[in-house]
Amino acid sequence: LSLSLSPRLLCAMASDDVPSGSTWVLFQNALIYQHEPAGVSAKRLDDAAWMVVDEVTGLVVAVGGEGDALPTAEADMARVHDLQGRRVLPGLMDAHIHCLGMGECQTFVDLADCHSMPDLLARVRQHAEANPDADVITGTGWDQHKLFPDAGSRRLPSRHDIDAVVADRPVFLYRICWHIGVCNTRALELAGVPLEPSGVPSVEGGVIELDATGVPTGVLKETAVAFILRHVKDRRLERRMDFAARALQQCLANGLTAVQTNDNQGAFTVYDTLFARNEKKCRVFLTVDADEVGTAGCPCSGSRAHSGFLNCNRAKIFSDGSLGAETAALTLPYRGGSADNCGVLLHTDEQLVGLMRRANEASFQLEVHAIGDRAAQQVVKAFVEAGITPADRPILTHCQVLNKDIVEEMERLGVVANVQPSFAITDAAWAKEKLPPSLLPYSYAWNTLLSAGVRCAGGSDAPVEHCSPLQGMYDCVFRERGSGSEGPFQPTEKLSMEQAIGMYTIAAAFAAGTTALQGRVTGCLAAGAAADFIVLDRDVVAAPEQLLECQVLETWVGAKQMYDAAAPDTITAGAPALLANAPGKNGPPWRRLGPCHCCH
Repeated sequence: LSLSLSPRLLCAMASDDVPSGSTWVLFQNALIYQHEPAGVSAKRLDDAAWMVVDEVTGLVVAVGGEGDALPTAEADMARVHDLQGRRVLPGLMDAHIHCLGMGECQTFVDLADCHSMPDLLARVRQHAEANPDADVITGTGWDQHKLFPDAGSRRLPSRHDIDAVVADRPVFLYRICWHIGVCNTRALELAGVPLEPSGVPSVEGGVIELDATGVPTGVLKETAVAFILRHVKDRRLERRMDFAARALQQCLANGLTAVQTNDNQGAFTVYDTLFARNEKKCRVFLTVDADEVGTAGCPCSGSRAHSGFLNCNRAKIFSDGSLGAETAALTLPYRGGSADNCGVLLHTDEQLVGLMRRANEASFQLEVHAIGDRAAQQVVKAFVEAGITPADRPILTHCQVLNKDIVEEMERLGVVANVQPSFAITDAAWAKEKLPPSLLPYSYAWNTLLSAGVRCAGGSDAPVEHCSPLQGMYDCVFRERGSGSEGPFQPTEKLSMEQAIGMYTIAAAFAAGTTALQGRVTGCLAAGAAADFIVLDRDVVAAPEQLLECQVLETWVGAKQMYDAAAPDTITAGAPALLANAPGKNGPPWRRLGPCHCCH
């Protein structure tokens, strides 16, 4: 490597007034990944061989290479861990995830591997029969491209399909993207949606799909899903705490030490109560919906609890939908559809600017969902009109379809690109089928963004994708998966392993703002930084092709061991090394653990 660790980085003390040794833990005989702690590209430095952490302050005391002196005698350390030459990475962060949804969907009927409508309906019927006391049947993961492989006969499922197998209680089935769903007739009735041509409400930012006679089909898109969610969501605190606990355990098992999670109303209370009872936790940076800002129960920006393990300083706005549902807003029509189908902008320009100003005035960092290029154009323009500056660290999430002007404006405005590397794999077929060819060059363009000076933070969007950051890194580096693939999608957008690690460490920490810990969570392992790190069973830095086989052996957060593969909990016991039961469309189908939550 061309860069070396500076003595100051190696051996500076985290605090001069900390009693030496009495609360220090030494990790030695290791390959400890080191990189520059700032900048768009986190350039790699020489590996360190040892690290001392303070189990009371939760900070790194010192790191050093072979031959560097320890800050105190080994005999004076509280404990010594010999890592036997294993690879250590700084704590990995997921910059965009939905932990409550990730935990909750384990109680849903799994439709991810259904390849026909009879297959889907049989799965729903079996789940309903297995849960006779469930008031509501909820499922997720269907994809019309799998259900109807023949493009000429392709359609969305309807309420009539579901009525044929379950008619006595409400059913709601999310599409794989979570932006669209289909319900049965009973669910529409309970939600107050009329089943006749007149009186069907118009939903701002969403669609209640109608058939040729003007009667609802059962398909709901974007904000229209809220008509059903109020009848299928379990909002009891204890159940939501269980969802959160399941999700966080899976995150820890997959090497995540921090999550930037988008959860719905009341989530701060869920995590606050859970953390008061449970010591096994990763750091949670909570994002609230922008329309919650200022309402009862919404935390104020800067809210913090449990020594910085729980933080809230970000508000999220949706600007469009999803590519698979053809609701992402494009500048050109989708291929294979009507000439005027360019997706959906959820807000007018004025509304979007107003939402941004309201959140910014309440001191929230802004995160805006934008998948299509028309949405991204609207968002970056609104950032300017709302007075958002680089110091505000605005975030554009997904960034799946962009153009040259948008990328340049993102760099000028200091916009963080919050990207999901696995989308370049699982969306490849949709993108080629649905996007006009002229939009493909700036689609899923992670390398283009980095080369332009735009910070790219890595996330999963779990449960849409799998939560594993190792999976995300693999997809950054190779952009294909499996021997039967057609080859890398947009191969010029491949990243180096160094860039991939930077996305889940330095860049993700920058996206989080790190305000809650006054910059201690930096995404690197250096003196004074939070002692968040993971231990792997192999050196994936030298051999990134082994990322999918790699196992996380230990996960440490704040100098405390939060996961040990040698002593797994009930959620992760017996799980594959990488997947650890976490749901997502890019891994094997997730399975429901325990009884359906509706039964309790």
